Amino acid sequence: MTAVYRFDSYRLTYRYDLINTRRLQAGIGFTAGIRDGSISFQGAGKESEKKDTDFEPLINFRAKLVLSRKLNLLVEGDILAISQGITEDVLFAIQYKLDDKISLKLGYRLFKTGTDVDEIHSSSLLNYVVIGPILTF
Repeated sequence: MTAVYRFDSYRLTYRYDLINTRRLQAGIGFTAGIRDGSISFQGAGKESEKKDTDFEPLINFRAKLVLSRKLNLLVEGDILAISQGITEDVLFAIQYKLDDKISLKLGYRLFKTGTDVDEIHSSSLLNYVVIGPILTF
């Protein structure tokens, strides 16, 4: 038997900084998320697939602590908990500024999602290292 689980997430965020000092920036906002997933099974001459696409209104948060001119600590994420499911996507990272527009981040990301509705119950927990650029404009 072969089983394939696919989960894609697309997000657009608006966030307002409630605190914006030289040493600390912290804000809260709204993320409009689309999650698109499928689970398929194939074996013994039979196959089955369940697809689902949903809109997720998520609460967004972000805090950045400036440690030095080039080094910051960053915590950001999106969360939602309703009766049909849960989404937690949180990043803990170190940010190193190359210049005023480009930074690099290195961190740990926890992504947890689950759905419990009449047709399906699913749950995923992913932990991984994040390395990437941050572009500021």
